[in-house]
Amino acid sequence: MSLRGGSLGDELLDLASIVQQGGSADGIDPLTLRNRLDALTAQQAELLDKVLEDMENEELNAQLKAIMEEKQAILGRLGAIQQDEEQRAGQEARLRELAEWLKQQKSEFAEYDDSITRRYVERISVVDAETIRIKFRYTDVEIDRTIRK
Repeated sequence: MSLRGGSLGDELLDLASIVQQGGSADGIDPLTLRNRLDALTAQQAELLDKVLEDMENEELNAQLKAIMEEKQAILGRLGAIQQDEEQRAGQEARLRELAEWLKQQKSEFAEYDDSITRRYVERISVVDAETIRIKFRYTDVEIDRTIRK
């Protein structure tokens, strides 16, 4: 994503709001997954009782195996969602810190400051003779800036 126009401070604050909007991983509702997991656990308990009564029944064993595999898949998806949420929370915290710092600044950035760059910028690339692209740490957002002559 590229943002153009406005002051650098305004653009950085826009970044914070973009990251905070976020969303659940792959559009999956964790509550739906947890409900399905609960239902599978109940089915597994019932099926396990039947398997214990007739351990040679291949159909029951196959159903039990399928339930266990689906439960593992759901647990994996829930873990990925939790990891995404934790990562997003970390990004939001760092961007809030940046936004707060920017609000405290009394003027626009008139010149390069190495300490700011090292703290908040991952990469600066030259796009063309008049444009640079700034990639900020902790997000996938990039800003294109026109260099004034």
